[in-house]
Amino acid sequence: MVQKLKKLSLVLAAFVVLGAAVPAPVGAQQGFVLIQSDDVSDFYIDTNRMQYFSKSKFRDVWIKKVFVDNGKEKSNVLEKGKVTKKKSDRKAKTKENKNFAFMLFHEQFDPNGFRYQILEVSSFDDAGRMVSNNTEQSPWREISPGSIEEKVLAATDTFIDGRIDQVIVR
Repeated sequence: MVQKLKKLSLVLAAFVVLGAAVPAPVGAQQGFVLIQSDDVSDFYIDTNRMQYFSKSKFRDVWIKKVFVDNGKEKSNVLEKGKVTKKKSDRKAKTKENKNFAFMLFHEQFDPNGFRYQILEVSSFDDAGRMVSNNTEQSPWREISPGSIEEKVLAATDTFIDGRIDQVIVR
């Protein structure tokens, strides 16, 4: 019986070691949790760098915005065939994602005041090289109902409530 348990523990240990050696699938990013997805971009929070300030109750979060189309115009596909966007739609589209693959936003949230401020914004190209970086801190802004910031704050609260041991507490 003892010998069988030893063999079983060796087999389990081998599975754990082999499982750890298998690389993550392409596109999978450890620590990033999807918050919102639409036709233009996907928003993630980085749970590995999340911070909770115990005195002020502030939350410090990194948000990754990945552009689905990398700044290229997409067309809508309907049941009857392909329909491209009108010229006026292309003009209305923000130029925020022009030549960017993704952006990182470092934001701080004050849940008591229902507000946030942007601490840093960095933009990256397809190769992951930083294209621009702005470290000028924004003034505090009110969180709009239904906004990505409201969703980020809710997801952050949920993560902190469930996994405070994985959050940096200051």
